[in-house]
Amino acid sequence: KFITIANSFSVQSTTNCNVYLENVTDENNRYYMIFNTSNIIIDGWTNISGLYLCGASNFTLKNLIFNGNSSIKYGNPILSASSQNISLQNITISNYKYGIYLYTVLNSSITNILVYNISQNGIYLTSNSNNNILTNFNTYNNSYGVWLDTSINNILSNFSSYSNSIYGIYLVSNANNNTLSNFSSYSNSQGGLLFNQNTNNNSIFNFNIFNNLRGIIFSSNSINNTFSNGTILNNTQYFISNALKIPL
Repeated sequence: KFITIANSFSVQSTTNCNVYLENVTDENNRYYMIFNTSNIIIDGWTNISGLYLCGASNFTLKNLIFNGNSSIKYGNPILSASSQNISLQNITISNYKYGIYLYTVLNSSITNILVYNISQNGIYLTSNSNNNILTNFNTYNNSYGVWLDTSINNILSNFSSYSNSIYGIYLVSNANNNTLSNFSSYSNSQGGLLFNQNTNNNSIFNFNIFNNLRGIIFSSNSINNTFSNGTILNNTQYFISNALKIPL
């Protein structure tokens, strides 16, 4: 199937379910909004500025490339709100304000992702984006590589976050009960991994944190985070700061 879209495409009701779009070219490089829709697969879309999913479920995006304006870096190529069972696969994103932005997104998966040259957060989970699985991704040359806040029970594995201008990984504001494993965070200007504002009960294992300004930072009553099988080395200021006990 090959579809050329001359005008903005929008799916706005559940009467448009079970849609499959493959190898789509948008002549106008537009931003698309999809509301309250389920059972859609978008595969191989080119020349698209971004997708906004609201109230979506059982939605798959795969084999997509989003390349924004390298001098302005505005907008969000993938913004999903109040959605569930979203699958993002084989996606490259560069030159936007945010990379992947999940707002109250549940039970979704993100795999094989590359995010770079983002002015804010490369991968951003917020506002009760819970029970998601993120695996096999790289994020670099952003302000923050990975940012989680007020989101719980997420699994992040097999990833790298490096050469970001602030932190490689930032957990804040009750980002609790998350699991991070098999990852590296390195060459980040402020630090490799920060826990802030009551971020508790996270499990971190099989990791490498090195060549940052600071290694692991704890702030504002972040407690009961557990670590195992980790390497922390060659960080300029701190190995670990404001932590009582880290069993490595």
